[in-house]
Formats: sequence, C-alpha cells, structure tokens
Amino acid sequence: MAGVEEKRSFYSQNLRMEAQGRTTKNDGMRSDYASASQFSSLTNAGVSVFYGDMGMLGNKVFYCAQGATPLSLFLLSVGQLAVKDGEEAYAPYFEEIARNGDYALRAARYALPLAYCVDGGYNEAVAAYAAADGVLLQNAIAAAAGVLRPVMTLAAREVSFSAEFPAEAPAEFPAEGSAEVPSEGISEGENACFVAPADGLYYMVCDTTKNADQATARFYDAMPTGEEEPAYKRTYPKLYQNYYLPFGTLREGEAVTLTVTERGTGKELPRFSGNIYRFDGEAFADVAAYFCGEAAETLEFTPDGAVFSVTTERTDALLATSIPYDAGFRISVDGTEVKPEEIERHMDAFLGVRIPKGTHIVSFKYRTPGLFTGAAVSAGSGFLALI
Repeated sequence: MAGVEEKRSFYSQNLRMEAQGRTTKNDGMRSDYASASQFSSLTNAGVSVFYGDMGMLGNKVFYCAQGATPLSLFLLSVGQLAVKDGEEAYAPYFEEIARNGDYALRAARYALPLAYCVDGGYNEAVAAYAAADGVLLQNAIAAAAGVLRPVMTLAAREVSFSAEFPAEAPAEFPAEGSAEVPSEGISEGENACFVAPADGLYYMVCDTTKNADQATARFYDAMPTGEEEPAYKRTYPKLYQNYYLPFGTLREGEAVTLTVTERGTGKELPRFSGNIYRFDGEAFADVAAYFCGEAAETLEFTPDGAVFSVTTERTDALLATSIPYDAGFRISVDGTEVKPEEIERHMDAFLGVRIPKGTHIVSFKYRTPGLFTGAAVSAGSGFLALI
C-alpha cells in the first residue's frame, strides 16, 4: 500500500516517468504510468515533430525518449527515470532515490511542472533563433529564455568514424566551443575516433542516416591501440529515423569508436560522420530557472482535464504546458472561456494560453471534437428509424 500512496503522491505532482532501455515503445503504458514515450495510431502530430526536432526517436505512429537530453526530458516534465545498471543514468541530472536489484529509480534534479509561465513572445523568439543556419533547436530554446550560452556545445566537427580501427588520435579538442560558430581547434575530418575533451554528457548529431540501420559504439578508457577490448559497448537501432546518438557520460580522455551497418544489407558502412556535442549543465540550470520561475500549482487533475492556480508578474505571459495541443481542449481563465482561436501552440506542439499579470485559476477541459454533433446525428437517425 505504501507503494500505491507514493505513486499517487508522484502523480499529484503531474510529472512523467520514463524508462531507459525499453523493449517496446509502449512500455510506459503497459506499466501503467504516464510516460514520455508512446506507441499509438493516435500519436499527436505536433508532438512527433517536436520530438524529431529535439533529436529524439519518433515517426507517425510513435515517439520515444531515445536520444533525449536532460533538457528534452525537462521540457516533457519527466520527474523520474527507471534505469538498469549499465544504461545511461544522466548523472548528475538524475539522482538515485531507490533501488530494486539491478534497477535504480532516479529523480530529476530539475523537474518542470505540467504548467508554467514564459514571456508572451517566447515562441516567436525560439523561431527567430532556430531560423539561423546550424542552430540546434535546444540552443534556440535556451537563447529565447535569455540563456545565450548554448546547452549543446560543439566538441568535434565532422568526425568521420571508419569501419577500420583508428590509426591515430584526433588532432585537438577544446574544452568549450560554440554550437553556432565552432571555435578554432575543434577537431574535424577523417578521425575515426572521438576522445572526450572534458568530463560531460555527449551526443552525436549525424550528417545523414537514410541508409544507416544500427550503430555499435565501443568505449575505451583511453585512445585504443587496436589490441585491447572496449570497457563497454552500446548499440543504437533504427538510425534511419535520425535521432541524436547518446554517447552518454564520458570522462576526459575516454575514447569512442563507432561502426554502422547499412539498412537492408547489414553490411558495415565504410564511413559514418557527424558533429559531436557536449551537454552544458550550467546553461541547463539557467534554462531550468527561467521555466520554473513562475510554475503553476495543480489544483485538480483528471483523465479529461486539469485546473491550475498560477501567479505571474509578467504583463504579457503565456501559461505554457507539456500537454499536447488538441482542438478538443477548452480553456477558461477565471471562469471566462477562451476563444478557440486564442488557444496557442507552445513550441508548435503543446497547449498554451495568454494570461494577464496577477493570480488566476486556469481550467483545461477536453471534449472529443464532433462528439455531440455525432451524437445528435445518431439520435436523429434512430428517431427516423422508428417512424
């Protein structure tokens, strides 16, 4: 019973839970918890696009947290992560709070509630930053929040991994770089091996994955010579769906090699290239502070709606959520229903509504579009059948 009460308490915070190393995309629903992954013919198109733009795995029938960064999980209000030993634990962004055998339950260091306030022009600012050539959406999200230091810092440009074992180490890596304008000294070219320039969480953003199927990354404590076995391996399936490859937490000097098989043939591709980024924890903390600055309190949460209490000091605020946008939602602010055309798409994927300065009660209620019209037509048809 204690576990049930803990679960209810967790739900009351309106935070999602995610599992690493899932075997199917709907593990979350089978396990009876609200998950950031979903497999369904009813997946939300806007959310699917958001996942893809954020470097996560997804298509028309599912989206999955594979490839997620701590910022991605934060924006999806993921509060807890179930991790099996050997899988990426996102330390120090998720801290272990419980354990059962070789599984650990980890709580987010920064957890974004279901609803929160941002500046009224926030989404326009994201679009403006994202329009710049080569700027990752995650860095645009940070910049629009007033954090000009990128959360995804370029560590190595155009690393070209080879099926052959690397003969030499990369040229030189800086401790820091810019995701928009790479710094001088950033390694690029035919390196075939990546060596972490500093401790951190690393991701590879691939150039093209259309013909790629599965990747195998091998991790070494130092630049390998070709004789030693890797310390551990990780595989990444379905690369053709073009998500960020999470190399995970690496120590300074730790090395990574990568081999990729061709889709349809299973043969190793001779080369596979892309940029490698390091996740910046300090920038992320600043972004989290912006989003959590005016978080809403959940007063009620049901299968078809939610009620929030929120206070904002902004004269023009957007109450944003991580609830997928759907035309069936009706929103009222202090009892007054908002016109459907005034309901906004936060980040082109989630529900949002403008609110004025002050304290407000905001209610979200979902009604299936066309439900009452369909019911009326059915009732009328039934009546005619009786005549």
